[in-house]
Amino acid sequence: MRTPPMPLALIATAALALAGCSDSAGTGDATGTDGSGSPAASSSTTATAGSPTPTNTEQPLESQIAAGCPTGRWVLDNDVWGDLLRSMIPSEGSLDSVEGEVFLSLGADGSYSTVYQDWTMTMSVEGGTAVITRDGTDSGTWADRDGRAVLTDESSGSAVTGYVESPQGRIDMPTTDGVPTNVGESFAYECEGTTLLATTDEGTFTFTWAP
Repeated sequence: MRTPPMPLALIATAALALAGCSDSAGTGDATGTDGSGSPAASSSTTATAGSPTPTNTEQPLESQIAAGCPTGRWVLDNDVWGDLLRSMIPSEGSLDSVEGEVFLSLGADGSYSTVYQDWTMTMSVEGGTAVITRDGTDSGTWADRDGRAVLTDESSGSAVTGYVESPQGRIDMPTTDGVPTNVGESFAYECEGTTLLATTDEGTFTFTWAP
């Protein structure tokens, strides 16, 4: 079987973006996502220990969430992420869909996790279709420093897998397993009601409160 042409630059862009989301947005991830992760992010949906659940019935829920920002559990907006990724893809390719979920949990106890649940990007590329998936959980510690959330990755349990499908057949890409880096990443944050905006060098990732 003849090996179909592989748009390496496009695939590398998507893979790097996926790998970066958790670091930048924590997204992210993040993807957020910086996702430098942005972000930004397993089959678990449990919030990080210490993440608060607003209980003050005298204040509107949105006010309570904004007051505690960025502490809490947030889910990445795939549509916003998709728009950002489209701006990185060369003209010969296109992003068809972003599916799955990325949860970013910033605990009041200083712990954080980015949980990727079958987070999958499907792209049309020259000669076929590329599918890249990230799944698993990254975790570590975080601190709030003058309007920036600074994350230190201590356990990278997520993995990136992918393949290219063409008329000539399917080619699997090497699996990229996460490794602890102990490197700090950060993003500037802003909260608007139940929305968390995480800004990195790559752009701004949008998260929504996920109790």
